[in-house]
Amino acid sequence: MKTSTARCLATGMTIALAVIVFVGRASALTIKFADGVSSISETPWITCPRDNDGDVCRTTAFCSSATQDNSSLIYKDAWADFKSTHAGWTNVNGGALEGTLTITLFKAYSGCPDNQGVEVSASFAPEGEDLRDWRWSQGLFATPNNVGHNGPVPERKSYMDCTVAGNNDPPLYPFSYDDGSFYDKPGRQCVDKSTVSWLGIALISTADFNTKTLTTYEGFAWGFDVDCRPVPEPCSLLGAGAGLAWIVRRRRTASSGPVTS
Repeated sequence: MKTSTARCLATGMTIALAVIVFVGRASALTIKFADGVSSISETPWITCPRDNDGDVCRTTAFCSSATQDNSSLIYKDAWADFKSTHAGWTNVNGGALEGTLTITLFKAYSGCPDNQGVEVSASFAPEGEDLRDWRWSQGLFATPNNVGHNGPVPERKSYMDCTVAGNNDPPLYPFSYDDGSFYDKPGRQCVDKSTVSWLGIALISTADFNTKTLTTYEGFAWGFDVDCRPVPEPCSLLGAGAGLAWIVRRRRTASSGPVTS
């Protein structure tokens, strides 16, 4: 009984930990969720079609309303990886933004035996008549894709999300648009008795391709876990994935100032 209670408490704390560690910064930007959209989304546990042991899998996703910028360790490490193969680019912090960022869709999905993940869309409305070409950039810290079901789960990698085939505007995120909107639907396959994790920092951005300057402003943090394990105790149905909280604790902002190169 004590063991069961301890496990329930540990699982129930996961959401609280995720909320605590997604610490933002003072900002003029307002982040809000559209009606009917929640910061936490998860799919039900299902019997895993990829598993022969009767294990179950699900997706748990979390989106923060705390503003982020390019001082986030997740974004800084992703930018460093980009620079290693794209010489001459500079990342400049554009500072605080006046306006509203609305999360218009945030919904976990389960497509096992194919990908599981979360679908998200967002829009930025600047205060006043700011006619800049608002786009987005996104830094990731994620488990590589297409891991075999028997694992093991490889180390998570840091990289800029700009390598989609046909994207002619790196380091800008390819599914961001000049009306300030953003869309993504990442996914990963489950790995036996493991947690696969994906975490992103999406920032409102502008790019000057003549000077190779990416100016990043503010944005939001979001991510998901895909868990595959033996049938869990009932209490574990209430919490978010432990892997997501662990990642954010490990990669939270170091308060070391903005990136300038």
